[in-house]
Amino acid sequence: GGGYGYPGGPPHPGGPPPHGGFGPPHGGPPHGGPPHAGFPPDANLYGGDQGYGGYSGSSQPPIGFNSGPQGGGYPAQSAGGYPAQPPAAGGYPSQPPAGGGYPAQAPAAGGYPAQAPVGGGYPAQGGYPQSQPQSGYPQGQQGGYSAAPGSYQQGGGGGYPQQQPGGYGGGSGGGGLVKDPGLSGQMSGMSLSSTQGTVKPVANFDADADCEVLRKAMRGMGTDENAIIDLVTARSQAQRQKILLQYKTNYGKDLTHALKSELSGHFESSILALFGGAGEYDALCLHRAIEGLGTDEHLLIEILCTRTNAQIKEINEAYKRMYHKTLEQECVNDTSGQFKRVLVSMCQANRDESTTVDRTKASADAAALYKAGEKKWGTEESVFNRILAAKSYIYLRTVFDEYTKVANRDIASTIDREFSGDIRKAYKTIVYIVRNPAQYFAGRMNKAIKGAGTDEYALIRMAVSRSEIDMVQIKQEYQRAHSNSLYKDIKNDTSGDFRKVLLNIVGQ
Repeated sequence: GGGYGYPGGPPHPGGPPPHGGFGPPHGGPPHGGPPHAGFPPDANLYGGDQGYGGYSGSSQPPIGFNSGPQGGGYPAQSAGGYPAQPPAAGGYPSQPPAGGGYPAQAPAAGGYPAQAPVGGGYPAQGGYPQSQPQSGYPQGQQGGYSAAPGSYQQGGGGGYPQQQPGGYGGGSGGGGLVKDPGLSGQMSGMSLSSTQGTVKPVANFDADADCEVLRKAMRGMGTDENAIIDLVTARSQAQRQKILLQYKTNYGKDLTHALKSELSGHFESSILALFGGAGEYDALCLHRAIEGLGTDEHLLIEILCTRTNAQIKEINEAYKRMYHKTLEQECVNDTSGQFKRVLVSMCQANRDESTTVDRTKASADAAALYKAGEKKWGTEESVFNRILAAKSYIYLRTVFDEYTKVANRDIASTIDREFSGDIRKAYKTIVYIVRNPAQYFAGRMNKAIKGAGTDEYALIRMAVSRSEIDMVQIKQEYQRAHSNSLYKDIKNDTSGDFRKVLLNIVGQ
């Protein structure tokens, strides 16, 4: 067997990472458009075979947490970026669609397959000497996850591209090139100055001084938890990586190891998550989803169908570095059929990221989807994969708009009718992320809080991963859909130092 901690760690048991389910965002369709069938997301997409849920009932912490002396955690994400303006009129309506939506589906028995702890994690052989403890996170992996190109626009009212006459992306109908306003040249997200994350780089950052604060907080009898929380949650992911390097330079030991010796429980997990390197925790989760007792297809979908090209490249690099295997080959070996194909497509990190839309081509692709699905007996899956897995988010918005005109049905409703099982879930997840990422994650966070028991690890994962990208929009969508603030729900459902960490990240 091997260890579930980080390279160089001794073997120790670890359980499957609990996952938050995908709560159904409520309210009308995005972009200020008229209600249409099939959106917002189906409440029965991810749990059991058809419902939400995930690993909510698991008592096992995810790999790398509370399972040995090595540091571990979720990787925090670097600044993505969304404008700071409040949503403009004509954004997302607060009322549910008058009709339509996904058909109600009875949750099937079961859920995620029970997974017993198995040996695995970081391989002991090749490149990671067992006698030399390694830092919990490789140094030099600065940066992180940026916003999905085309997910949000810079400038103008609101954080989401507004619907223009004639469809998404502007223009007045007909053919020709149209451009999504404000998105040109922003292939990898917005700059730090325009981010609408809740965690931002601190001014006059001094890694040396921060290291001294952390050292003093862990010296002597007892630990100054408040000092650790206040400092760590007020630094960006890139700044935390500099603190890790400076701490080891100053004191000759790993900060993550020191934190693990002083902290415990979900508090420890959340602090270590904030010190994560780019792509590493996703790689850890994907490895566990594949190598565990049975495959966790839900988690494969959650990560690979929602990440940007840059994020998936970081995950691929981290996976190869940690496990000496490629993520693509692991997916090929562990899945089958059309679901395997969409995962392989996602692993290429090659989705088009252009910011212009050729409406003539979009109309042709909409017609191709209709011809491959609703218009024929059987379904030509390759056409759906070619379009949904490879085209830009901006382009897909236009395709979905054009599809409604051609088929008199929303694309998500067609996916429900034409597909089943994991491929259906994968394609619908792509549709949700294309239309409104913040609404999608707001629903997931609600499910993590309101589901059968609090899924603390899902809260950590989402709070940390979205903290520098779109947490402001997520809070707005949460309030709109659930008539309560995310801050208040977290406060009521968690406790102690763990609650302080989450509330500092999410903000009021």
